[in-house]
Amino acid sequence: MKASEQSHCNRFCFNGGSCFECARDPYGLAQCVGCLCPQHLWAGERCEFRVGHGGSKSRADINFILACLFASLTILCACLVIHLYFKNRKQFAHSSTESQCFQFEINFVTVKNCVFWMRSPT
Repeated sequence: MKASEQSHCNRFCFNGGSCFECARDPYGLAQCVGCLCPQHLWAGERCEFRVGHGGSKSRADINFILACLFASLTILCACLVIHLYFKNRKQFAHSSTESQCFQFEINFVTVKNCVFWMRSPT
């Protein structure tokens, strides 16, 4: 195999990995069959994945971010509900009611009838 082809195979592996076998593919081009990665540092077909910085740790980071987001949204919703409750309560306290009463007698019985209604807030 030519030096340029061997150099091509050696460039196939990343992060200090070395090509353990350089062979020709069906088209006659030099290809690296596999890489030897530095132990406990890199993994993958081309030594492209850092060991210990994938999978569960990044999953834990995602879970932490989602938990913080959920807690923030819950607090925001609670604040909105409290705000609306006090806003409506304040409007109800300031609105006045109006009434009209009628009093009449039927067969020596006095009847008093009152009608109440809320005045709409302005």
